[in-house]
Amino acid sequence: MVVALAVGSVMFTGCSAGVEVAGPAADLPDGSWTLVTLTADAGVLAVPPGRVTMTLEGTQASGTAGCNTYRFGFASVGRSFDVIDGISTTKLLCRAEGVMELEQTFLRLLAASETQVNTPEMLTIDGPEGTLEFAVAG
Repeated sequence: MVVALAVGSVMFTGCSAGVEVAGPAADLPDGSWTLVTLTADAGVLAVPPGRVTMTLEGTQASGTAGCNTYRFGFASVGRSFDVIDGISTTKLLCRAEGVMELEQTFLRLLAASETQVNTPEMLTIDGPEGTLEFAVAG
């Protein structure tokens, strides 16, 4: 198998030994996810099980952000992940300790996201603000 890699305007080509490397799927399938890890500039925030969720349907996403619900449109081609026209949320105030900080950080990272990698069990969304790691809900 011939492998090609473009870096800027330079194209590199080579041959593999015929070994196929399995990787995560390139496109996002519909499904429900639960946030398990949130890593931001301040470090890893604790995420209570089931507190933050995301459901993907076509090019729409919705879920719970810790306290409030949210929804947004997105584009995902290959490993890119772009939020389209911002994220809309309900505006409840939750007084439980740390919930609003978790929610605000989650929404900030989600809005700044640029790439995604998914497998049948995990979805990782990355951007300059940090990383969101989801496990399949179920």
